[in-house]
Amino acid sequence: MRDSRFPFQQERLLHHFSSITIGPDDMLVAAALGSGVYRIFKEGHMACMDNGLPEGTIVNRLQQDRDVLYACTNKGLFHLEGDSWQADEVTVPCYQLKSEGGYCFAATQYGIWCKSSKGWLKTDIYNQEVYDFIQSPDFLFLGSECGLSIYDWYTSSWIHYPMGSPITSMASLQGRLVGTTGQGELVFGNAKGAFDKVVFERFFFYSVIASGGKVYACSNRGLFLLTCFRDNLRLISIKQGIPVTDVAFGGSTFYLATLYDGIQTIALKKEEGGAV
Repeated sequence: MRDSRFPFQQERLLHHFSSITIGPDDMLVAAALGSGVYRIFKEGHMACMDNGLPEGTIVNRLQQDRDVLYACTNKGLFHLEGDSWQADEVTVPCYQLKSEGGYCFAATQYGIWCKSSKGWLKTDIYNQEVYDFIQSPDFLFLGSECGLSIYDWYTSSWIHYPMGSPITSMASLQGRLVGTTGQGELVFGNAKGAFDKVVFERFFFYSVIASGGKVYACSNRGLFLLTCFRDNLRLISIKQGIPVTDVAFGGSTFYLATLYDGIQTIALKKEEGGAV
């Protein structure tokens, strides 16, 4: 494993990065808290790409879907056309975007929106603030301001699990739901029909991210691989010592968005890839 840092030292000190993704044509794009969106070049420099975003825009998450780069923001959903951001029909605060079953869905302040051939349409499934979601053939899992909600597709019924704080991100770990709360805790399905909060001392978890059948946790103490052993969550260190807010995956390279250390990379050797 080899660590490196993009060498834009002065720019690095000015930005607190909160989201990162790999866009079309392997374009590396990162969002900084309150200071815009940037393209990160492998040569080490950055270029601002805020054209088309309204003043005061805060990017909650960057995502790519079908070779289109999206920005989920407090001003709504935007997509990149050429070198300019264009507003979509989702004009309310947007937090997450995912593709499921050939459709594109967005989590917003007022529930779930779905993109069809007619454009973006608001669904009637849930009308409250949604931060993240996971779909399965049987259930829809929602992370919201109230906690965790599960919708049964067959019975059209809800089960709500108030967690005392918002559920801000979710992933599936070995068939069980794992998520983060607005207070930096982990939430994990206990295989008994309920969910428990899991607290690691001096840790604040920003998000959990699934990739390649694995789940990673971004935290104030670094990037970790999440595993489950005898019904207990375990953390395996990928990168320690820096607050990692998001991670993007490009082949054998991890691209880390950090609060204070810019954009960092971790290059895995082939023999290390299976062990991480």
